[in-house]
Amino acid sequence: MLSQAEVEARLAPYMARIVRVILDAWADWMVSGKSGRWKRKRSRANYIWEELACRAEEAFANDPKVRIHPQNQSVLFVVDDLAFRFKKSDASGLTNNYPTQTALDFHDQQEELPGIPKVQRLEVTYVLNALETAVQDILLVARHRDTKLWSTSLLRNDEGRNVVPITVTATPNPSTPAPKTIKIPVKSKHEKKTENEP
Repeated sequence: MLSQAEVEARLAPYMARIVRVILDAWADWMVSGKSGRWKRKRSRANYIWEELACRAEEAFANDPKVRIHPQNQSVLFVVDDLAFRFKKSDASGLTNNYPTQTALDFHDQQEELPGIPKVQRLEVTYVLNALETAVQDILLVARHRDTKLWSTSLLRNDEGRNVVPITVTATPNPSTPAPKTIKIPVKSKHEKKTENEP
């Protein structure tokens, strides 16, 4: 397995796109009109996962160095001898997958995945804030079975500054009406003077 420094160096050219995929998927959720109506966390997770998969496939579709491998319930993105997928995690970077054989195989670095050459597997995870109203962090996580080997924030370094500068633009949902603009009349200087005169 590659060291953390080697992994980060190899994925550095893709970091901005990875971060954009997650932040834009979350922004789409927030403007979807469903965030205030859907009460089940599982529904939200599914919605965001679908957005992540679609946006990531679009982001890497024309990159000859990235191979996209749709899996049974996932999509893997392979760069050289690294493969990553997008997931939701807790603050430590650990995902909460149901322990299917596929999930167990993905986290076992010694297992081979069907149709994919021997690669080191990683997860790019998004972490929500305590109120689950915003993305608090985006992590790159390496693990083997139940052990987290390391994780690094794609949003912050040790001083808390942004590592990947990025602008997020939400795609407006056509079913959500645009906010109304209210015009407030402002009097000119001449009108103010006239009003104050006896």
